[in-house]
Amino acid sequence: MFVEHNVAYAVRTDPKRIRRGVHTDTLLKILHKAGMLNDWTEPMLRRKCESLRIPVRTQMSIKGRNYYGVHVLDLEQSLGRAVRLPPQLIPDLTPNTPTAPPAEPPAPPPDIAHLQPPAGIS
Repeated sequence: MFVEHNVAYAVRTDPKRIRRGVHTDTLLKILHKAGMLNDWTEPMLRRKCESLRIPVRTQMSIKGRNYYGVHVLDLEQSLGRAVRLPPQLIPDLTPNTPTAPPAEPPAPPPDIAHLQPPAGIS
């Protein structure tokens, strides 16, 4: 859910609508900022994604930087459905109540702190 919400956030909040996913090291920075999985490295996160059948591209260009990343189309194909938006991105349909998009990517759920690193990675 954390990866799905961050991919949806990245795609949805891009004003030019050209961003199609998120780098794995960006996901790790979000986790570390939230004080979670601080002992994990980017290769560990990438392996965990792959073990959970979250496809990771070896090269994904985002804002001129090519790195490992999760592409929205790959993720949707793996899920068999469109990515779901995090709750804070679902627009309020109440008349006359415009709201600005959130300034921060979705926070990881608390239970992610209990993930174990993939076997054979340190």
